Amino acid sequence: MNKLTIDYYMSLNYPIELRQLSEEDGGGWFACIPALGRHLVRATGDTSEEALQELDAVRRLFIKDMYDRRAQIPLPPNAGDDGYSGNPGLRLPKEVHRLVAQRAREEGTSLNSYLNTLISMALGGDLVAQSFRQDMATLRRDVRGVMNCLPRRSSLQRRL
Repeated sequence: MNKLTIDYYMSLNYPIELRQLSEEDGGGWFACIPALGRHLVRATGDTSEEALQELDAVRRLFIKDMYDRRAQIPLPPNAGDDGYSGNPGLRLPKEVHRLVAQRAREEGTSLNSYLNTLISMALGGDLVAQSFRQDMATLRRDVRGVMNCLPRRSSLQRRL
């Protein structure tokens, strides 16, 4: 049985494609919801508003039918998340797996927590290094600015 209610699916914000049809194609407007099936959930109308109203009716019928049949209803792209589950599939060579598992035991923590700490430290280290490089570039620029204000043959310039 589907854990999510039909009202939940009806409330989702599916991206819509809307385009004006050429006179060769009969004129009017075409609308569809690609995430639900570009050729399944589509509608036309003389105006864009009419096409969108018809599309909403088609969407409701489609979702109700899928829900009643207990079929999987596609979710809109990025519905409720940003595409990251927090559960990446990570494959390690057996030797690396053994070493990090051993270190995690030595630290008295789970393998998952230990890997999470290592990754966070590595990412944090990159952020610290990037910040340091930016600070050093600013410092160099400031020192050059000060040096340009000094007389040409100052003792400070000769030391630098």
